[in-house]
Amino acid sequence: MRMNFSIFKKGSVMGIQKITTSKRSGIFGMVLAVTFLVLLTGIRAQSQPAPAEISPIEAPFEMPQLQRPTFPDSSFDIRDFGARMRSEESGFKNTDAIHRAIEAAHQAGGGKVVIPEGEWLTGPVHLMSNINLHIAEGATLYFSTDKEDYLPVVRVRYEGVEAYNYSPLIYAKNLQNVAITGKGTLDAQGDHWWSWFEEHGAPPAELPPRAHFREGILAKGQATKECALIS
Repeated sequence: MRMNFSIFKKGSVMGIQKITTSKRSGIFGMVLAVTFLVLLTGIRAQSQPAPAEISPIEAPFEMPQLQRPTFPDSSFDIRDFGARMRSEESGFKNTDAIHRAIEAAHQAGGGKVVIPEGEWLTGPVHLMSNINLHIAEGATLYFSTDKEDYLPVVRVRYEGVEAYNYSPLIYAKNLQNVAITGKGTLDAQGDHWWSWFEEHGAPPAELPPRAHFREGILAKGQATKECALIS
């Protein structure tokens, strides 16, 4: 199942106006409530080249202008941190390898964490500041169908209300200067979450909605499968 997007374009700015799915829309956001808009990745970057400059914000109140994130010119290939393709070991989960690469890049001051061409299985990916998660062309990152991989619970938002729930597939909280780039595919393998939702329903709200400060976020280029956007 793929997401379908209604795209609007104003000047050089593109955005999501309407989101639909071919099957039971909306609720999978409890799992994929990626609080920093990572799932703008559903827009195919090849349909429109990314603008060289971000259009200025014209709001009726004061707010900072958006800036495109920048990163050190260094790459961290997950294979160098123990990652294995599905063809090498079908059930091997690369969660730890990906996090070792992210940690190394973060400790080095930031950089590009590369998911190279091939099929890779992982649990949730928790980003850190100054990280560009790059899904290379020809790469598919499959997310585990084992719910135990998404524990312990983390703080997320469901339909604008904060709650504690399973970790989103890609999670970033109170970070800055983060990007997801590349022309690869993020495959949520999300069908198993529907039966879970039918049994348990939406997560209980623990806190009233409130804003989190985030800056320097970019997502472009990837396809997404079996996932929804809710925050």
